[in-house]
Formats: sequence, C-alpha cells, structure tokens
Amino acid sequence: MNLYAKKLTQASEMLTKADAITKQYELDLAQERREAQSIISSAQKSAQEIVALEIKQAQKDTEQLVTEATNQLNSQKEKALKTLEEQVNTLSEQIKNKLINTQVLS
Repeated sequence: MNLYAKKLTQASEMLTKADAITKQYELDLAQERREAQSIISSAQKSAQEIVALEIKQAQKDTEQLVTEATNQLNSQKEKALKTLEEQVNTLSEQIKNKLINTQVLS
C-alpha cells in the first residue's frame, strides 16, 4: 500500500471516529437537556406549591386579623354604648331632679 493510500485510510478512520464522537456528544447533550428540563419543571412545580401554601397561610392570617379587628371594634362599640347609656341616665336624672326642684320651688 502506498503512502497516499495509507494516509487516506488513516484520515477516513479519523473521520469515522470524529463522526462517532460527534454523534455521542449530540446524544449526551440531548440527554442533558432533557434532564435539565426535568429539573426545571420539578423546581417550578415545587415553587408553585410553596407559593400556594404561603398564599393560603397569608389568607388565614388575614382572616384572623380581620376577626380580631372586628371583635375589638364590637367591644369598643359596646363600651361606647354603655358609656353613652350611663351618660343619658345621668342627664335624665339631673333633668328629673331639676324639674322636681323647680316644681317644689314654685
């Protein structure tokens, strides 16, 4: 076999090896992309679940705050009404006493 044919054979073998390496690289790359996409999808799902739980907890906390505020307002309202009732009773008693005193003096 002459030198030219030998070099041509070696070049052909190297080209075949390079093609095989390229194909393997492309297969590996495709597999890595699939795995990366799977990891991304899993992370997105986990993040959505965490956000949903945090939203649910925030809603519960908000409901509790609203309930507490409503209870406080109702309590303050009752106190204010009681105080107002006491003041009305006191004023009524004072008016009654003045009317009685005015009639007695007349």
